[in-house]
Formats: sequence, structure tokens, C-alpha cells
Amino acid sequence: MDRFIYQVNVNAMTALLVNELNTIQDRENALEVECRNLQIEQMKIDRAKQAVKADRDRLQVQRWEILSRLQEFSNEISPY
Repeated sequence: MDRFIYQVNVNAMTALLVNELNTIQDRENALEVECRNLQIEQMKIDRAKQAVKADRDRLQVQRWEILSRLQEFSNEISPY
């Protein structure tokens, strides 16, 4: 009888440990998915930052072009 109870306890403990391992594996898988999602979001953020920088650079060029034209216009109006 003791051997039977011992075997039942071993089987129950084994089942609990296997269940815990499966739970841990599920959590690890979920974390990997979340990590990939965060990497994708970071790539989107990086692309958006690059787009903003490119827009700023274009605006800066436009600003200098306008200032240059204003200077030329000012020189034409009052050459002295």
C-alpha cells in the first residue's frame, strides 16, 4: 500500500511540475511575441524619426532659399 501511495504522489508531483514547465514555456513564448512586437514598434518609431528629420532638413533648405530670395529682392530694391 505504501508503494502505491508513493507512486501516486510521485505521479501527482510529476504532473504538477510538467504543468509548471508548460506554464513557464507559455510565458516565455508570450514574452518572445511581445519582444517582437516591441521591436516592430521601435522600427516604426525609428522610421518616423527619420521622416521628421528629413522634413526638418527640407524645411531648412526652403527657409534658406526664401531668405536668399528675400536678400536678392532687397538688394534689387535698394542697391545702396
